[in-house]
Amino acid sequence: MAEYDVPAINSTIQQREEVPYNDDNPSSNSLPPFRLKPNPLEADHYYYGIRVVTGSQEEAGTDFNADIYATLIGNKARSDGDKMLGWWEIFSNDNKQCNDLILECSQSIGEVLVVSLENKASGKHSWYVDFLEVHDFSSAEKRVFPCYHWIGAEDSISCSSSTKLLQDIGSNQILEKHRDYQIKRRREIYPWMRNEDLCLPSSIDSSVDLPLDEGFEKLKNFHFFSNALIGALKSKVAGLSLDVDSLYGYEQYASLLGEPDFRVYELGRWMSDVEFGRQVLNGVNPVVIHRCESLPAKFPVTNEMVQSSLHRGLTLDQEMK
Repeated sequence: MAEYDVPAINSTIQQREEVPYNDDNPSSNSLPPFRLKPNPLEADHYYYGIRVVTGSQEEAGTDFNADIYATLIGNKARSDGDKMLGWWEIFSNDNKQCNDLILECSQSIGEVLVVSLENKASGKHSWYVDFLEVHDFSSAEKRVFPCYHWIGAEDSISCSSSTKLLQDIGSNQILEKHRDYQIKRRREIYPWMRNEDLCLPSSIDSSVDLPLDEGFEKLKNFHFFSNALIGALKSKVAGLSLDVDSLYGYEQYASLLGEPDFRVYELGRWMSDVEFGRQVLNGVNPVVIHRCESLPAKFPVTNEMVQSSLHRGLTLDQEMK
């Protein structure tokens, strides 16, 4: 975490509550209101509500070995890095709930500019955070701090307010240090090898590990290899049970190996604007894909050349239709 030129003050987590919501893509405006209130309310103490929204990805939540600390950095002071979770608690991603907390401070932090989260757990205990909210009970002000990053074990991340622009950084020492820290961390995470001929970065200087935000998520890795294994086993069983060369037509292959789920899904929506846009965004150009219902006039392949492959006794033109 970056070092900020503001004093650390005594602080503690007073309360915690899990708040359910219904939105599949939650935003600050779509979530239920922050309901926690400071209790007890000490004189000359300052209270801040913190809402943490965990991502909806598989395994985005923490587990029972979580060791999460939060620090609020303001223009007057910063909190003392308080533990948000005990070993029995968890930030969940699978039941649509956010986590609300009350932070009690011995004096005012001032305008909250940066929120820092630190995951002190060892091993492979990663956590994905969508965004945070900070509610200042003294000023009744709410600030949103976008995150949308994985926080790996023994790692930390700092988030600035969504209302702060790049032009605000130069006039604020805390935001300037936060920006410098972000740049330093990105250079550590993304170390580029240099191409001496071009004097430009050429590739990431890592042959094994990718940053958490760029690599395959655990569940994607599992599905990737399990689907490949299942496909290989099905093909092997099919090859042992009958002569594959005796099959003709896609329908017979599909009846043997099963219809892939994605094909059924695509058949029902391939002509929609949404599917058209999805294909374009994924590097496919549907505009150049046309259904061919007849052979071109100067098509060089004749019926005689492919007769041995036409098992149903149809001509090449009939097969095309």
